[in-house]
Amino acid sequence: MERHNCVQGDKTTTGGYIVGAADMRMTNKEKALALEGDEVYCPACKTTGRILCVGPHHNNSLHGRKDALEGDLCMCRCDPKPQLIASMTNVKHRFTHEELVALGYAKSPVETGFAGEVGLFDEQVQLSRSIHGRDLAGLPFLVQTKDGRRFGGQLDSNGQLPRIATEGPGMYEIFWGDEALARV
Repeated sequence: MERHNCVQGDKTTTGGYIVGAADMRMTNKEKALALEGDEVYCPACKTTGRILCVGPHHNNSLHGRKDALEGDLCMCRCDPKPQLIASMTNVKHRFTHEELVALGYAKSPVETGFAGEVGLFDEQVQLSRSIHGRDLAGLPFLVQTKDGRRFGGQLDSNGQLPRIATEGPGMYEIFWGDEALARV
């Protein structure tokens, strides 16, 4: 995923534009890069708002202020808030899927067809047909560990899940049926 940096004069989704980017220590083609808190004029509500950074950002900042990126918000009186639109694409924040997962903006991919693993701390859960009173074959499941790993599939007729190893004693969550499908 890429998010492009915004500069002085870049527009918003309501036709507004960034007016407060003035720090010439960081520029793109001689235009000051916009930062969180810089002013944005909004013609839709006829007010001047400030940039609020939303979504993933890398931890680079100038004096504690994040870079303003495409998709960040203009905090004016409009509802919903206008989004910034970057005019240039040569300066950007690039995110891998793993970074987005770590930042909480994406889910880990679900590993399917997982044969199981063995470790110092491992568990294997079996769902009992006698408790649930139904044929278990084909019932969807999703296992989510505390470190973000996700394993999914369908139960076979004996109701046994693959063995899941964790780095230490701890817990993981198991979702069944429709709830498992909704979390994939």
